[in-house]
Amino acid sequence: MEKRFLFIVGVVMLLCAMAGTATAATVTQSITYQGTLTNAAGNPLTGTYSMTFNLYNIASGGSPLATDTHSVTVSNGLFTTSVSFDSVYFDGQALWLGITVESDSEMTPRQEIRPVPYALSLRPGAVIQNAFFTTNMGGISDNQLLGGVNISTIFNYNPGVHIKTSGYRSHGVYIATYNTGANGIESHTNGPSSNGVYARTEGDTSYGINSFTTGPNSIAVNALSNQSTAIWADTQRSDQKYGVQTPDIIRAFGYETEASDVAEYMPVAGEIAPGTVLIIGIDGKLQPSTTADDTRVAGIVSTDPGVFLGAMEGGNPGEALIAVAGRVPCNVDASYGRIQSGDLLTTSDTPGYAMKAQPVDIGGVQIYRPGTIIGKAAGSLNSGTGTIDVLVALQ
Repeated sequence: MEKRFLFIVGVVMLLCAMAGTATAATVTQSITYQGTLTNAAGNPLTGTYSMTFNLYNIASGGSPLATDTHSVTVSNGLFTTSVSFDSVYFDGQALWLGITVESDSEMTPRQEIRPVPYALSLRPGAVIQNAFFTTNMGGISDNQLLGGVNISTIFNYNPGVHIKTSGYRSHGVYIATYNTGANGIESHTNGPSSNGVYARTEGDTSYGINSFTTGPNSIAVNALSNQSTAIWADTQRSDQKYGVQTPDIIRAFGYETEASDVAEYMPVAGEIAPGTVLIIGIDGKLQPSTTADDTRVAGIVSTDPGVFLGAMEGGNPGEALIAVAGRVPCNVDASYGRIQSGDLLTTSDTPGYAMKAQPVDIGGVQIYRPGTIIGKAAGSLNSGTGTIDVLVALQ
C-alpha cells in the first residue's frame, strides 16, 4: 500500500537540554519527531511500520551523514518517535531530515532541523549574555556570580570547558571586557587537584595564558589564595629557565629562597669549580688565589645561588657566579691552622683554598690585614683540606 508522510509538529532537538539544568540521570541526545501517516487517499493508518531517518547537510541530493532505522507504532495516523544521531554532527551547520517508510522512496522535501529558540545561543558566532551552563549532571551554580558564561562541573576528570585549536594564531579562548571591575576570566574550584584554569600549548611562541589590559588600575593577572600558593610556575627544564621572566621591576613584600647566597656574574679565566677562592687578575678577570693574605681577594665561586646579579638574557659566556653575600660552600685548608666556626678566613698558598686568618702586631695592636678577609667560617675543619660553609664578607 502506498503511504505518504505529513509533517505536523516538527523536529525538537533535545540536544539543547544538555545545556539546561541537570537532573539525576544523563540527558538524552535524541531528537523527538512527531507526525501523521496516511495512505494515498489521505486516510490515517494504524500499525507498526519500519521508518528510516537520514541526516543530511544539504536540502536535496547527496549522501546521508547518518541513518537511524527502527519500528514505529502508529495509532490512527499519529505517531511519536525518537531519532538518534551522533552529536558530532550538531556543530552549528544546517541539517535536514529525510524520511523513508517501509520500501517507499524517501519523501520530499526534506525537513530542515530547526533549533529550540534558546539553542540559537549555541550556534557559531552567537553572543551569549548571562548564560548558565551545567555540564554532565550535578553542577551547582552561584546565581550571584552570573557572567557571560557560567559552567559548573562536579565529576572527576570533567573539564567545564575543553577547547582545542590547531590553526595559526588560533586562540583557545578570547575574552574582552570593558566595564569597571569586569574580570576577563573568573574561575572557582573546590575539588582536590582541580585547576581553576588549565592551559596547554605546544606551538612555537604560544602562550598558555596571554593577558592584556589597558584600563586604569587594571591588572593583567590577579591571583588570590588564602590556603596555598597564589602562583606556581615550573618550567620542567633542566636549567630551570625561567619560572618567571619579566623585563620590568618585580615588587614584593619579601623574597624567600632555599639557596643561601647572593652571587654576581663576573669575568673569569677559564672553567673554575664551585667553592674556589678567587682573586682579581691583572687583566681584570678573576682567577684562583695562589698567595696567602692576598689583598686582591674577590670572592668564592657560588655553588647554587638564590639571587643572580648581572644575568643577561642570552647567557653570560666567559663569566661565573661569584658569591658576594650570604653563606656559600668554600674550599679551605686547615694545614695552616685549625679552623673553627667564627674564624676569619683569608687566601692561602694552596691554589683556590682559604685558610684561617692570623692577626699581625702593629704598634702593639693585633689586627687583621685590611683587604685580605674573605669572610667568616660557618663550619669547622681540624686538619687537611675540605669544604665548609663561609659567611661571605669581604674586608
